[in-house]
Parts: sequence; C-alpha cells; structure tokens
Amino acid sequence: PRAAQQAGFDAIPVPPTYPFVMQAWGDFPELQPADKPAGNAMGEVIGPLMAKGGIILHGEQEFIYNRPVLVGDVLTGEGHIVDAYTKESKGKTMTFVVTETVWRDQSGEPVVTTRFNVIHRA
Repeated sequence: PRAAQQAGFDAIPVPPTYPFVMQAWGDFPELQPADKPAGNAMGEVIGPLMAKGGIILHGEQEFIYNRPVLVGDVLTGEGHIVDAYTKESKGKTMTFVVTETVWRDQSGEPVVTTRFNVIHRA
C-alpha cells in the first residue's frame, strides 16, 4: 500500500490484464443484485457451436481504461455480444463472437471496458 501511495494511487492497482478474469473470479454471491441474470450467455452462444465439434480459440483481448482498477474497487459489469460473423479458411468455417463488458464503479462511472473475441473453428 505504501508503494502504491508513493506512486500516486489511492490503493494498490490490479494487474493490467486482471479484468479478463473479473467475471469468473470477482463474483461474490452476497454482493450480487437480486435481479442478476441467471445462466451463462456465452455458453448459450458457444454451446450450439461446440455441439458441432471443432475447437475454441481465444482470438483477441482488449482493455480500454478510464482509470486504473484498484484493490477494493466494487465494480459492476454489463456485458453484451457486440458482433458475430463467420469466415471460411482452408475449407473450415470460423465463427467469431465478440463480447464487450463495461465495468463501472459505484458512482456509475466507467472504469474499464473489456473486449473479447472467441473463435469457433469447425
């Protein structure tokens, strides 16, 4: 904490790529809103593709920061599928699914936006 403060931060900053795992590891059940959507939206998209066989690839990851994410931040994420398309390559079909999640602090200000591109190749 002292080093972070000396560097000008209010708290310890998380690693720059940490937002990639926030959906999976930052979900504290006791802090979730009562109307939190159930299920796994990405699973609903990828599941039918995987039923056809093939492989899943992590195609691209992007982080757009409005400010650093700090230890102790309580952020709310809202994610959407922002694009989906297919391409043919060497006789195989590749389906690209691009998601975007905006993480906001308790004041509603955006802190970081993550974009994730997953590819199914069959």
